[in-house]
Amino acid sequence: MEYSGWVNSSAGNFTTRIIEELKFKNKIKIMNYGQEKEVKQEIKVKTEITVVNEIGQEISKSTMSRKYPLNIIISTLPGANKDTFLSITNVTHSFEETYANEQVEISVENSQVSGGWILVKDHSVLSGSGSTTQTYSHKDQNGYYSRVVSAADGKILQDNSTVTSVPSSTFSA
Repeated sequence: MEYSGWVNSSAGNFTTRIIEELKFKNKIKIMNYGQEKEVKQEIKVKTEITVVNEIGQEISKSTMSRKYPLNIIISTLPGANKDTFLSITNVTHSFEETYANEQVEISVENSQVSGGWILVKDHSVLSGSGSTTQTYSHKDQNGYYSRVVSAADGKILQDNSTVTSVPSSTFSA
């Protein structure tokens, strides 16, 4: 998609153009007579914003890229005992965003990887377990921040943060 508009001001006539590109893929696979199912989805969006003056000279330009992948796998297996089955699910999803212009570049990522299983007999859950790890990071001209949190069966196993700062310049008169 493309949009554009202009404004006439005391500083001159400026035209803003926005170009946005959207791509997505979806895939569903059912295997082994329905005992294994897989869903994959990927969405990508790229946006470019450009401002030009009345003679066509570029005044500013910024871009934003975004990705949103999702992956789900579900497996159903026979249980060890009669009339039982094991259901296993794994989910991975995230977003990745990057923004850039002439002065700055910023990136943000957030992802989660989760998995679990349940043992079922006659529509009743006998036992199960689940775990997840979430990772977040932010990077810009001032530094880098990340945090990783992991949990399993309702308990936090890990919660670590990292901060790296870019030293500010020292000015002297």
